[in-house]
Amino acid sequence: SSSRARRRSSVADANTKSNIRAVLTQMRGTIWHAVMYADTDEGKESWEIATEGGPEQEGNGWMTGAVRGVMGETPLHLAVLKTTTKAHDEVVNRLWDNFPELRAAVYEGDIHMGENVLHIAIVRKLSDETIRKFVSSQAGKVMLGQRATGHFFKDPDMTDGCCNYGEFPLCFAACTNQPDVFDFLLSAGAMLDVTTLEGDSLLHLIVSHSVHLLTANPHGVDWVAANKEDSDWTLTMYDHIEKRMREKEIYSVMSAHRNNDGYTPLTLAAARGSKKMFLHLVNKQMTVQWNYGPVTCRKLRLDGFDVGLENTWEGRSVLEVLVAAERMDILNEAQIHRVLNAKWDKYASRIFIRQFILTFLHALLLIGHTCCGFEPENMVKMGVLRGCQSISAYLFLRMCVQQIARIRHWGLDMFIHHHYQSSLVEKLYKLFAFAIHLFLVYSREKREGIWAPPPGLLGKPKLKIPVVEKFLWILQGVMQMMAVFRGMMGFEEYGHFVLMLVKMLRSDLRKFMAIYAVFLVGFSHASFIAENRIGAGLSSYVDAMRDSFEALLQQVEFENSWAAADVTFIFIGLCNFFVVSLALVNLLVAMMSTTYEKISQESMLQWGLVRATIIISIDHDMGKAQRLSDACRYFEWENNDISSGMRFMTFTSGEDRVQYLKQKRKKRATPKEKKLSDLACSREY
Repeated sequence: SSSRARRRSSVADANTKSNIRAVLTQMRGTIWHAVMYADTDEGKESWEIATEGGPEQEGNGWMTGAVRGVMGETPLHLAVLKTTTKAHDEVVNRLWDNFPELRAAVYEGDIHMGENVLHIAIVRKLSDETIRKFVSSQAGKVMLGQRATGHFFKDPDMTDGCCNYGEFPLCFAACTNQPDVFDFLLSAGAMLDVTTLEGDSLLHLIVSHSVHLLTANPHGVDWVAANKEDSDWTLTMYDHIEKRMREKEIYSVMSAHRNNDGYTPLTLAAARGSKKMFLHLVNKQMTVQWNYGPVTCRKLRLDGFDVGLENTWEGRSVLEVLVAAERMDILNEAQIHRVLNAKWDKYASRIFIRQFILTFLHALLLIGHTCCGFEPENMVKMGVLRGCQSISAYLFLRMCVQQIARIRHWGLDMFIHHHYQSSLVEKLYKLFAFAIHLFLVYSREKREGIWAPPPGLLGKPKLKIPVVEKFLWILQGVMQMMAVFRGMMGFEEYGHFVLMLVKMLRSDLRKFMAIYAVFLVGFSHASFIAENRIGAGLSSYVDAMRDSFEALLQQVEFENSWAAADVTFIFIGLCNFFVVSLALVNLLVAMMSTTYEKISQESMLQWGLVRATIIISIDHDMGKAQRLSDACRYFEWENNDISSGMRFMTFTSGEDRVQYLKQKRKKRATPKEKKLSDLACSREY
């Protein structure tokens, strides 16, 4: 919230200063007016007045950069920013040639801090002549290393996330799709391996610009891709940068470089990039093994792509990032889908079904433990009770040991924030479930079992369950049934129905209850007054709320009110009935219908995400030896050498056969035959 407040404050400050600058540029006789209106007679007159005398003269501090505009800019910054005509270009040249102190000056202040005239010229896409003039000077060498780090470039609220160009002029050229300028800056001495304060390299920046707009994600990830805004130019620009990096033999290092958030360019594309960019980078990871006609076999190395064998959180794999970012649009793509299918078919489905059966049997054991009475003379019932208690204790102990092992392996912070498929409440419950179970068994034995006092000493044992114990019994049962319910998500036939219900409970029902609570209190208060209950106490007010709630269940009775001819109460009751029963309930039905239709259309994608989450969770719980066993190995070793540690999978795909045959015919045809073939194809379409 404090970060958002700072962002809103920055936006407001920028708007205020922009307004003030607009006022200053209207003041004739100032350099700001001369720059803004260079193509007018008034502007030319202001230029003559503003440039009289030297920098020592009062009012001429702008000539050395000592006096700045309201945004922290020099006149040269403003001239380059506003240049639109030849007259403006002349002003830029005059300022550059006559006032050398302004050349390498950067913006001051938080909004545009660090921006120089080269940054502005690149974004404005000024002529090659202007950019060459800036770079070829001695100041140009300085400007190539200056960083633009102001809020305008970092804060997505100020520019919809579109102006994070990467601080350096070289990055600005790349992120504005100017490969020629990019190459010129490289030849002038710009460094290709630069990184921003956030640790982003040029490759990271291009991936980020594969989407224009970044939107808030309610599921916890800071930013997610808005896929409708992707740009194909980023693919070409990425290839161009890759080519230049390979020439300098730094691509392998830069493609593996992680930013401050722990993302490589590939995992950043998985988390926040466009679908096209992600698939483009994945294809670069694959090598062609063989071709046979339209059929191609490719090899994908799994290191960095699949969950690592060492199973650590340092440097998350592509699959882990896709699941954490809930990228349903990518998880169903061919390469990802095949990897997940291979893991699911080989071992994950077997382990999942075994876990589900254990969870279901555990729920039955808890029911048996709850229902079986304590009857020492009945050996069968006592055997069932003791069996349910013992097996449940073992399963709870096993659950607790698993949680402790995860904490030891990942650390407490990662355990709390990053484990898949479980909320914090579920993880804490699993951690203390064994202790809760022992407490409940002990409490029951103390109340009615072997530790209960003899009836002759203290009378008949009390069977009333204490409030705390009752709460723990309910908690234990609810959490176990929720585990069964959540486990049903892994079955393709039932998974999307479970997801629908969860979505309705989290969103639709929550909104309905918030709105209904307002009406319930309002009508209850009106009814309380209409029935002359003022001063009758809180219990009477609760009765009024119960009567109002019955309208939701369509159980409204007006017999007493009709007999008493209480018109006010009758009117309030009718309003309550129609508003709640007709308007609000039908609104809830409509909301749930919309949710059902939406999830039904994406049911396979939703289930694919759930299945991927289950697979990643299973991988995290498996040891290295178990994952390398024949029962779980779904991959091959590079050169059949286990010691190399390089895993891979192969994919065989077929191109469109018709297109393949057409391409072959065109290659063999003469120019005349090719022209006739193209004409026939156009008529056919």
